[in-house]
Amino acid sequence: MVLSEEKILQAIHQSIDEMNKKLESTAAISKVSDHALFGNTALDSMDFVFFVMSIEENVGSLLGSELDLMGEDFLAEGTNPFSTISTLQNFIQKKIEANISVD
Repeated sequence: MVLSEEKILQAIHQSIDEMNKKLESTAAISKVSDHALFGNTALDSMDFVFFVMSIEENVGSLLGSELDLMGEDFLAEGTNPFSTISTLQNFIQKKIEANISVD
C-alpha cells in the first residue's frame, strides 16, 4: 500500500501530539516541517524511543503492516532521517516505496 505524503505527515503529527501531552508546554515539539527532532533538548533518549515507536505504530496502522524505522537502512542513510519532520517524512516515504518494490 502506498501512503500519500499528507497521510504520513498526519501520522507524524499524531505522534507529536502524543509526545506533547507528556512534555511541558515550554518543551513542546513544533509541527513545522523544518523543526529539529534529533538533538532536540526537549526529548531525552527514552522520549525519543517512545516517539519513534509511536510513529511506527501510527504509520503501520495506516499501512496495515509493521514499519521498522530503526533497521539497517536507518544506518545506511547519508544524513540522519530524524533531523527534521521533513527528513523523517521523506525517509518513511522511501521505506514504504522500497518495501513495495521488494514485495
